Amino acid sequence: MSHGFSFLLYWCAAILALVAQAMLVRSLLLGRTPGAEKSRAAAIRETAWVLLPALMLLATLVLTWSRVRSWSPRTATPSAQVVER
Repeated sequence: MSHGFSFLLYWCAAILALVAQAMLVRSLLLGRTPGAEKSRAAAIRETAWVLLPALMLLATLVLTWSRVRSWSPRTATPSAQVVER
């Protein structure tokens, strides 16, 4: 895989994931569904279920970017190696 293609692939995936996560956070901030439970504990649970994946996504994007940026053809390992006896 070429370096340019891996950058393009990374950024497409990152943008799509960030847009999806932003929509989840937006829906949390704009208000809850009319039939949702109104207790404080339910609001905290709902917030946690939105923010926890957002933080995990951020960590994944940062770690993946550091690997993509440091990749070079010289250090890449081949996907299959032939072993001769």
